[in-house]
Amino acid sequence: MPDTQTVAKTITFVLDGREVSGRVGETIIQVADREGIYIPRFCYHERLSVAANCRMCLVEVNQGKKTLPACHASISQDMVVNTKSAATKKSQQSIMEFLLINHPLDCPICDQGGQCELQDLAMGFGKGTSRYDDRKRAVVDEDLGPLVATDMTRCIHCTRCVRFGTEISGVPDLGALGRGEDMRILSYLKSGLQSEMSGNMIDLCPVGALTSKPLRYQSRSWSFINHPYYAAHDCLHSHIYVHTYDNGLEDSSSVMRVVPRRCEAVNAIWISDRDRFSYLGLQHQDRLSRPMIRDGKTWRVVDWETALTQVAEKIQMVLKDHGPEQIGALLSPNSTIEEGFICQKLLHALGCRNMDYRHHQKDTDYIDSVVHPLPVTFLDFDVLSKSDCVLLVGSHIRHEQPVASLRLRAASLGGTKVLSINPIAYDWNFECADEAVVAGQALVEFLASCIVSLADSGAVQLTDRWRERLVHVKTNAQSRRFAKVLIKSHGYIILGHYAQSHPQASIIHKLCAYISSVTKMKLVIMTPGTNSTGLHTIGFGPCHRVDSVNLSTGESSYQMIDRPKRFYLLQQTELEYDHYDASLAISALERAETVVAVTSFTSPQMLEYADILLPAACWGEFSGTWMSLLGEVNSFKAIKPLFGESKSIWKIYRVLGNMLRCDGFSYHDISELRAEIPLLQDGYVDQSASNPSEPVASPLSRHKLYVDAQPNLVRIGESDHYKIDGLVRRSEPLQALSADVVAKMHPHTAKSVFEKRVTGKQLVQVKQGRHTITCPLVIDESVALNAVQLPISGAESDLLSGRHDPVSVSLIEKDVSK
Repeated sequence: MPDTQTVAKTITFVLDGREVSGRVGETIIQVADREGIYIPRFCYHERLSVAANCRMCLVEVNQGKKTLPACHASISQDMVVNTKSAATKKSQQSIMEFLLINHPLDCPICDQGGQCELQDLAMGFGKGTSRYDDRKRAVVDEDLGPLVATDMTRCIHCTRCVRFGTEISGVPDLGALGRGEDMRILSYLKSGLQSEMSGNMIDLCPVGALTSKPLRYQSRSWSFINHPYYAAHDCLHSHIYVHTYDNGLEDSSSVMRVVPRRCEAVNAIWISDRDRFSYLGLQHQDRLSRPMIRDGKTWRVVDWETALTQVAEKIQMVLKDHGPEQIGALLSPNSTIEEGFICQKLLHALGCRNMDYRHHQKDTDYIDSVVHPLPVTFLDFDVLSKSDCVLLVGSHIRHEQPVASLRLRAASLGGTKVLSINPIAYDWNFECADEAVVAGQALVEFLASCIVSLADSGAVQLTDRWRERLVHVKTNAQSRRFAKVLIKSHGYIILGHYAQSHPQASIIHKLCAYISSVTKMKLVIMTPGTNSTGLHTIGFGPCHRVDSVNLSTGESSYQMIDRPKRFYLLQQTELEYDHYDASLAISALERAETVVAVTSFTSPQMLEYADILLPAACWGEFSGTWMSLLGEVNSFKAIKPLFGESKSIWKIYRVLGNMLRCDGFSYHDISELRAEIPLLQDGYVDQSASNPSEPVASPLSRHKLYVDAQPNLVRIGESDHYKIDGLVRRSEPLQALSADVVAKMHPHTAKSVFEKRVTGKQLVQVKQGRHTITCPLVIDESVALNAVQLPISGAESDLLSGRHDPVSVSLIEKDVSK
């Protein structure tokens, strides 16, 4: 017997002569799409609210005198809808004629040509002739920045772009001004598009009003070859299509554009601007095309055999004279599972354990020095959408994982509470229910205060050891509010980049792990890079795994720099941007006997500290596998030819292994290499499930949970989200959006440091370690107390020390506003 509630919610009606069913609240166009009956539309989009302003979807209902918009008209019992009647066709033809009154006839030069919804519907539903001879209107184009080009005379006022900003991205960049023919779509503040998802407006625009500025007048869509692929700039792996163009010449295929590929479990139908426009860096002038060796102060081009022979000789020399502990390998977190596996195999064959990809971290004890391997908690967006609460700890999720930020915004609109513990009161694209703005030691203290508040509420029973460690921690009204929400919620605790690169990352992780263990909140580490999850899963790093025990026998990335090595192997990393302490890293590299860089790009700094440069295949040019934080294992193939004489990285290690006479490097193709990797053969095995869950141990005595003295001024040295890796750093349109390097301080902090009130129009000297830089001062109430926000620039003149270490700031008596 059918469920009575289900029957009550089902509506049957007639659509084009056949009986169909739908649910209460559905519109005609939704049911028609599900039944495979096409109704033309412009303003309607399945992911946006209903505007019903284009009227292209008018259909005849119940043989009425007026046709109704199918996107807005709700279905009702026994209604009769005809999408092909004479009345429907006449309405649609009239609307199409109306829309074309002012539309310019520039299809031959329009970048939207061949994929234009207006073109298609004009052919399918238009009359073919126009009765209007009046002069067409012209609209001044908006300058929306370096990514999106505008031809607003083509705009048909569907308002999809406006609704995307207000409803999806949460950044209302565009709005509609005026009415009727005088209506304009424009940016409110004339400041361009501020959303990191703005490129999606290009896909949403049904005409050629909004197009890709970097692709403008470059090619035609019907000439492209379509490749399903994955984005490579965060741990989510958004599903994308890469469009390449081949002009028929050998090795001439090039990437022309990147667009989203529908995947409801990951990115739905959206991608970030970083994923969309980073391909523009593939042809940058910094691209390394041939092997090079330093000869004194000059560089000379050599063949691959000469370069690899010299690399092998340098390795043998350091092994003979100093031992394998003087070798350090620093790999990009974007490295594939195959690259990490074969590099680890080579280093282990040489007796070396010094390898790492976590260059942004100073403290990795919570990962390396554990009896059981650190479990991986995969993120599930379905669970996120149903969560009561999401706690962001040291996470600027909007910039670090823009797609996850969209998902979190959607969840918050559905009732999920978002709590934030961050060093900055960020400009979120969702509503934050409560926000603690704390940096440095204060962040640790606030997390500890939340645990004490949980205990004081009676919901948590602390062990004697935990109570002893927390005895000096004080609660406050805000920590009690956080505890009240956390104790009765299920959801996620998300550790972001700041929490992971914090000098006390281990204690932050332990405190969050404890909160997770006594609540229904799951702990997720949102790692930087594309494949940190995959590299961690195969055991790549300074510790190797024996059964369920991690043996820490090597050094982490920070330790390899803090205790300089004689030989460094760098793979697709520029430590002036990537390392926690850029100044210390460059100093260590300059003092090393040999630095080998396996890289796609060079930089002025790299040409100073490197000795051998080996050109590596870049994104789109090699085959490999990544593992996302959502648990997806994504294998892919090359979609374009190699640049110059560059090689796939795994092949470079294969040849080096044979030159160094290591066993097990006789691979003929990548499938033989993959056959040795358990993850790629057996799938992911959750080793934490085989070990009984143990109570979270109390913090060690060296971990300071509370200090009485006023904390020193600390730096908040975050990476610009448009400088996240080498490819993004070479995309010139994205670099045009990078923020200027300025020092930001809270007004109370500035008054305390400078002992007077400052306006924020002065220059300051920022000193860290042996380096001092001069930059403008900005007074900003969103910055945490006792902290100065100064992002990583990567410029040679701006190489300061630790990202989040103590810093001193002095005022230069000069007003830069004049």
